[in-house]
Amino acid sequence: MRFFLYKIIILTLLIVGCAKEDNLADSNVYRWKIEHYSKVSPSNGLQNTKNSSSKWLIGVEYVSLTNARIADRKKVNKVDGVVDFYVYTRIKAS
Repeated sequence: MRFFLYKIIILTLLIVGCAKEDNLADSNVYRWKIEHYSKVSPSNGLQNTKNSSSKWLIGVEYVSLTNARIADRKKVNKVDGVVDFYVYTRIKAS
């Protein structure tokens, strides 16, 4: 039993240690989908969609940027206590 537990711990450490992060030195340009959400209902009269977790979709933007530029945008948009937030999705090349 103890040997099995050690195997599980080692396997977990290997998985966490080898987790892939975005390579910020990568100079390739990728296509990104950026979704802008708000936690409060907008009062601008636009047709917005609300999903089951009480988030309002404000807009969707498609951009072509490097991993480093996306990381910069994430840092700028990441503020605690705000009502707006963004979801970044890298679109696979077809």
